[in-house]
Amino acid sequence: MTEFIIGKFIRMFVALLVIVTLTFIVLRTSGDPAQTFLPPDASPKTVEDFREKWGLDRPLPDQYLAYLKNVMGGDLGHSFVDGRPASQVVGERIPKTLLLLGTSFFLMLAMGFPLGIISALKHNTWVDRLVMSIAVFGYSLPNFFLGILLILFFSMYLRWLPSTGSGTWQHLIMPVVTIGTAGAAVIARFVRSAMLEVISKPYVRSAKARGLSRFTVVVRHALPNAAIPTVTVIGFLLGSLIAGAVVTEAVFAWPGIGRLTVTAVASRDLAVVQTIVLLIAVTMVCVNLIVDLLYGWLDPRIRDGLQKGRN
Repeated sequence: MTEFIIGKFIRMFVALLVIVTLTFIVLRTSGDPAQTFLPPDASPKTVEDFREKWGLDRPLPDQYLAYLKNVMGGDLGHSFVDGRPASQVVGERIPKTLLLLGTSFFLMLAMGFPLGIISALKHNTWVDRLVMSIAVFGYSLPNFFLGILLILFFSMYLRWLPSTGSGTWQHLIMPVVTIGTAGAAVIARFVRSAMLEVISKPYVRSAKARGLSRFTVVVRHALPNAAIPTVTVIGFLLGSLIAGAVVTEAVFAWPGIGRLTVTAVASRDLAVVQTIVLLIAVTMVCVNLIVDLLYGWLDPRIRDGLQKGRN
């Protein structure tokens, strides 16, 4: 098990290094930030001073090595916009994004698992068809389109909810529904498929034959085994939450990392964009590690395989 974890950490480090390198190269070769921040009539001396101040006049390999050295030392650079550390600029937005994504993820699980279980237990009935129809509809709607529909109906027509901002809990409702709907639909479909496969297994039929209640059979025998393939889907959904936040935060003017990403890319604020990408990459590789460890915890066969491989 120790070798397994060490190998995962090595792959995590390599993945982060590749992502950081590609991001650095793409940002540095896609345009000159001086042309974005300085007025069109700026003198060549002003442009030269700007590039020298931010180290953009140095050869690209030198910039890259200096950036890696600074990152290893905890220095993620400074924002072109206000000169503050990029980590501080991004850190200010993290609480709002965590609130939005955490609530959205809870909604995904709270809706997806019950709907998937009910659909599987009511297989080939009108309940099953209704749940799956709703799931397909929810998954098919793009985030930006669903968000605009919610604004038009609940903010402009009914005037029940605020359309932008983050001042109260009412501001959270529509962004959470926008992000959580598609994820709940995916979880419901995968839980249904996994449950249908599991409830036909001999050990489930044996549990039913012993006179156990349906609730006990589902919770103690079917659901834990159905959760194993669903863990992977949940891991991917955690990554897609960040991508969904970029669009959703822009639609609802939610002051989180997603909205900051849009403004930083538009203004070519290199240090801020690189910090956001690094944060997202760390989040993704950590989620993948947690998913792999959950596999070993949920499925004894994986633990046995790791133990045999070590021996």
